[in-house]
Amino acid sequence: MPSTHPDHKTDLHPKFRRAALLAALSPDYTVLFLARIVIGLGLGGEMSLGFTVLSELMPTKRRARMTAALSFAAGGIGMFAAAGLATLMLGPLANVLGGEETAWRWFFGFMFLPAVIILFVRVWVPETPRYLLQRGKIYETNRVITLLSNNRLRGSSDLPVATHVQAAEGTIPGSTKTITRPSEIFRGPLLKRTLIGWTLIVGIFAITVGLTLFMPTLLVQRGFELSGSLGLSTIINLAGLMGGLSGIWIASRVPRRRIFQIAGSICAIFSLCFVFATSNVLAISFAALLAFTLQILAASVWGYIPELYPTRLRGFAAGAASTVGLGASAFSPMLFGALMDSYGEVAVFTVIVVVSCTISLVSLFGPETLNKSLEETI
Repeated sequence: MPSTHPDHKTDLHPKFRRAALLAALSPDYTVLFLARIVIGLGLGGEMSLGFTVLSELMPTKRRARMTAALSFAAGGIGMFAAAGLATLMLGPLANVLGGEETAWRWFFGFMFLPAVIILFVRVWVPETPRYLLQRGKIYETNRVITLLSNNRLRGSSDLPVATHVQAAEGTIPGSTKTITRPSEIFRGPLLKRTLIGWTLIVGIFAITVGLTLFMPTLLVQRGFELSGSLGLSTIINLAGLMGGLSGIWIASRVPRRRIFQIAGSICAIFSLCFVFATSNVLAISFAALLAFTLQILAASVWGYIPELYPTRLRGFAAGAASTVGLGASAFSPMLFGALMDSYGEVAVFTVIVVVSCTISLVSLFGPETLNKSLEETI
């Protein structure tokens, strides 16, 4: 959920905590549905904010690696852990938690704990120097840079603050434009970047989430038993985890645009190979390779989006892109299901091929940001 709050560390988690409890205690499906919407908005805001803050705190040479690592932790390990927890709480532990009618409430209530953890973690994360500088907070900028240069996030009140930025308090070195108008991302040169960024994140999110949720159905259509398809889907998701891990290494060495171009083209090829695979072994292999490549794309796009915008707009722009991407991912399983029912798996993978090729082509028009400071990317 995008935010124009004057503080980069906008507090989104209270709504998330309350929504998690509301979902656990919801008296009917309507309340549960609304609570889940709030949870989704809160998670989208937290994710985009986390990548934005990390991008601004990291040195240029480490930025790509760290954002890819965060993507791997959130979209890879996090999703796997959530799926495992759901399987455990709604399966073997269901009777302990009161049966099927109440076990799901415990599962939603458990989401309250990560939100509380975020609260304590947030206390230790300083505001980013780039954002502080845009606000003319020179002393605080120097203090945070001093902390980071000493590999620290917190310091005592008597910490000697080195002068890294020489300017009078309240002034903005090198810039006089401090007014933030969110509509700027839809005007001038930023409009092109917004269109490129949204196309990339919508395409990658829609394919990744849709394929992950719909893979068991696709495997059943190929003749697998439901229990077997779930196990094979887990193996395919493990391949995705390996792709996310590889993305950490790739993101810091390969130009962003080249990653999107090559990985997008490879996704299209593996999708076609899955459709025309003559054996189930080949189909599973190509599905695993597709999941592997998609996670490389996901690791790259989260780092790329914040790099497309100036500091004063970065938080809002990344949040807007996240909201659009998550919205697309919410509808993609329904689209895949409708296509499967009407036209079969060929239609599903035709869409994946088209979207993958679009990702590859659109990235040709975006700026290259690898190993460039955030100021140089604008």
